[in-house]
Amino acid sequence: MTREGVPVATEFVEPLFPCVETDDKPQDECGVMAVYLDPSQTNASGVLYQGLRGLQHRGQSGAGIAVADTISRYVDVPAGRTPLIVHKNNGLVDEAIGTEVFPLPNGSTRLDEGYRPNVGIGHVRYSTAESDSNAATQPFVGVKTGIALAHNGHVDDISRVAALYGITAEGTASDSALLTRVIDTRADALGSVRQSLLEVLPNIEGAYCLTVTDGKRIFAARDPWGFHPLALGKFEDERGYVVASESVIFDSVGAAFVRDIEPGEIVVADETGVTSLQMARQEATKRCMFEYIYTARPDGVIDNRSVYRARKNLGRSLAEDYPVDADVVVGVPSSGLAAATGFSEVSGLPRVDGIFKNAYIGRTFIERGDRRKQTLSEKFQMNREELAGRRIVLVDDSLIKGNTMKQLVSMLRDAGTAEVHVRLSAPRYENPCLMGMDTHDVGKLIARTHTDVEIAAIIGADSVAFNDINRAMEAIDNATVDPRLSQQLGAFCTACASGQYPITLGPDIVGLGIPKVRS
Repeated sequence: MTREGVPVATEFVEPLFPCVETDDKPQDECGVMAVYLDPSQTNASGVLYQGLRGLQHRGQSGAGIAVADTISRYVDVPAGRTPLIVHKNNGLVDEAIGTEVFPLPNGSTRLDEGYRPNVGIGHVRYSTAESDSNAATQPFVGVKTGIALAHNGHVDDISRVAALYGITAEGTASDSALLTRVIDTRADALGSVRQSLLEVLPNIEGAYCLTVTDGKRIFAARDPWGFHPLALGKFEDERGYVVASESVIFDSVGAAFVRDIEPGEIVVADETGVTSLQMARQEATKRCMFEYIYTARPDGVIDNRSVYRARKNLGRSLAEDYPVDADVVVGVPSSGLAAATGFSEVSGLPRVDGIFKNAYIGRTFIERGDRRKQTLSEKFQMNREELAGRRIVLVDDSLIKGNTMKQLVSMLRDAGTAEVHVRLSAPRYENPCLMGMDTHDVGKLIARTHTDVEIAAIIGADSVAFNDINRAMEAIDNATVDPRLSQQLGAFCTACASGQYPITLGPDIVGLGIPKVRS
């Protein structure tokens, strides 16, 4: 098929389940990936498939890839353009992309054998309540130049930037779709994707990690604040390059970590190698603290900090600042386990596996009443033999709305626990995130309008305590892998806890007038 002269082939299949808002966590909205292989290598879709599965934790509502058709069957392809084949849909990676990219016995895929792509980009998406339709699934394809774009983050002011070029948002499904339209339009006018990125991106006030392809090369860009991670890897035997939201997936695709892409940097990978470009805008770095607290995989290293060590340190800080007269420590799987280990080491209390997570329940949907409790009980099972009659310290990563924690505490009570003391790795989450987390509705943030004592009463716990902002930052800083680089990494974004935003606030944030309380 063609779309305004740009050939694309897109498969849509009926999703196995609808996209709805997922459990009570500050979900990051996406993960991105890009692959450039030597032209002799034609398995880009297989590499993307494998890598996106490793990024599945960053988004479970939709996934997609766009790869080059190097043996184009299209007769209406403009001269010099490589058409892109796009497969995307709602659901997990296996569901969304489908059998076209499942590995064949020879290690290739049907998509690889049909189009022989050596270049492509990929995306996994977390659906917000405002964008849970298939139309918001990425990558997006530009109608003027045929480029494909995948975006992690949130650019609240993209409509303002679009207006600078006389571009409207009409017909776009999301900020990412409009961003694609702007970059595509300027690339067409300038005759260069590279020049379009250099011109447009410095004007944007917001968070973005981008991967872009024109079918011949890949581009990767990270906003000047460096809110979210983006890493560059290199395949063995000089076969090419890979970019991903997290370097932890490089091993699974046969690549080695080269370096983190710097804030304000644009990287281009093509047949000549890798070129680094710097945007005409510099900002003080503000890396998202929640990447370390919750979003990222625990076995990863982001900007020279070990995610596992950071979480363990956060638990140690909680034990030092908010000790509990208890019997055992229990971590909430999975992102609360490392912190529970740290709490146990400092407190001297044994850590027990008091909660088991069903690996075959992919997502906990937000439901109402009895259905929510039923769904949560399908995801978590209580280890009654370790819990009955004991005073427990329950360690988790964060508390946003309180719905999930309230149900967990109730399940622990039903399992016979004598006391439940909740300890949270993250500071009090009192403000909306404008940089890529789905917490725009201030009125739903329980810590904004309730003290710790009030929160404990609401969720049914005996006590509740959060890490202090400074202590949390110290815990993450102390997870540095290479001390020689620690002074070059800059500060963290703590807007969700402190209310101090590094970017200009948008006009449509729900509930900003709701006053805060202090514990």
